[in-house]
Formats: sequence, structure tokens, C-alpha cells
Amino acid sequence: MQPQPGRPHRILRSSKSLALLASLLAVLALSAISHARLLDPNDADHWPHVMRSATVPTATMGTTFLNADDVGHHTYTPDGTEKTGIIYTCRGGHVDIAHLRKAADWTANIASKAYDNIRNGYVQFSYKLYEPSVYQVTLAYPENWATMPRDERDRVAFEVATALAQHCAYTSLTWHEVLTWFGYKTLYVLSEFESAFSWEDTFSNLLGTHLAVQALRDPDRSFDDAMTKLLKRHKQGTIAAVVPEPLASLVRHFLLQGELGDLWKVTNGRGNWEVLTVEPREVMQIQSSG
Repeated sequence: MQPQPGRPHRILRSSKSLALLASLLAVLALSAISHARLLDPNDADHWPHVMRSATVPTATMGTTFLNADDVGHHTYTPDGTEKTGIIYTCRGGHVDIAHLRKAADWTANIASKAYDNIRNGYVQFSYKLYEPSVYQVTLAYPENWATMPRDERDRVAFEVATALAQHCAYTSLTWHEVLTWFGYKTLYVLSEFESAFSWEDTFSNLLGTHLAVQALRDPDRSFDDAMTKLLKRHKQGTIAAVVPEPLASLVRHFLLQGELGDLWKVTNGRGNWEVLTVEPREVMQIQSSG
């Protein structure tokens, strides 16, 4: 069985070698994924969406704050229908949608490459993202791989490919943060040092890899449609804000648009929680009008 090194790359700044033992995941062959789908072969043959502008989670020029109803349609191949910006989530804090989409697309891309290589029995393949770094992946197979039924091998290949793709995508995107920290410029002119390892980037990347695998498991939708559905799935939650008086009265006034009252006469009780039910869209309207 001969290695398949992948297409040659003219520039090599860094290289990583990742070993995967398919035998460790062979038990996953019983998973009901026979109808899961990977990327369309035409999409898998080229890099995902390039022109996604990431933003920092601050009220600075160029930052757009979105809500779950306003993310547009996810597109592996750009068509102008998706949106990027910052969403604040109840469980994960700030999420950069551009980073999330990028991580999801690279996960799907690498999963498709890995799946094809595993099904064909190759022991090595390579991939790269936008920067010059080239990543080498080495595969090891269980002894019964050649005699395993084809449908079982396909199921195992899918499980291994998606798990591997999550790891590779997240590792490669973290390496991108390292490169930009040390001066690498994706657009050759604009420095990305200020945003390297900003607090929302790594979580957004990680979340994107997980959503990608969920989308690839969707038997009824294309990857783009499944990602769009997942991004809009969780719209409700609770945010806990611990603030003392008189700040608590100001928060209540801002959210409910009620009477402010005399801040000098507010109570100073401790240990009290108050539940305020507010629609995110209402808060955005209050913020824009104020």
C-alpha cells in the first residue's frame, strides 16, 4: 500500500504530522450514519469561502452585532446571502460568526479528503489552509480492514474522517493564530496581530468544528442548509447579571423601558434575584434608538 502524498506545495513554512489509528474507532461502525452526506465533490475540490471578515467583540468601527434570526444562509461557496459579525450567546459568550463559518467549512473540506483517502486505503495525505503551512496526515488501519464488509468500512471511514477533520481544522486554525501573532499577514498588507488569540476566536473555531459534524450527519439537507438550520436552532436562554444598586435599577430601566425613579432611595438588599424576560430584538431596537 503506497502513500499518497497529495499535490505538491511550493511554499512550506511549517508542517505537522498527525497519526490516526482507525482500529480505535472501529466500534463506531454500528452508528446509524449510512445516510449521512459529505460535501459535494465539486465543493470538496476547492477551498471554502475566502472573503469572510472577522471582527473583534467590541463596539468599534466595522463590528456588526447580529442575532440568531439575522445570520443569513451559510454558503461554502460565496453567493452573498450569508452574514458575519458578533453574536453574544448565553452559554458561550461572544461568538465570531466568520470564525465559526470558516472552521465549519474547513472541517467539512478536510472530512471529505480524509474520507476518500480512508475508503481507498491510502496511508498518507496532506492538506493546507490559506497560509503556507502544509499538514501531513498518516493513517494506520486495523488488521481486518481489507476483509471488513464495504458498508461497515464506509461507516468507520465516515466516523474517523469527521473526528480527524475536527482535530485537524481546530489545530490548523489555532496555528493561524500563532502565525498572525508573530506577524503573518493573510492579506500581505494588513496586520492581524491585534486580533490574534482574541478571547472569542478559539471558542468560535471549536464551535464551528462541532456544528460542521452535526451538519454532515444531516441525511436530509445539504451542508449549507444544515449549517443554516443549526445556526438558528438555539434562540432562547438566560443571562445572569450580578450588579448592585443603583446599577441594577439602571439595567432594569434600560431593558424594560420603565420609570427610573429616585436612585438615591433604592434598596440595598443582598441575595435577591429578579427575572426579566426580554426579546433580543427588542434590546437591539432599544440600543439603536438610544
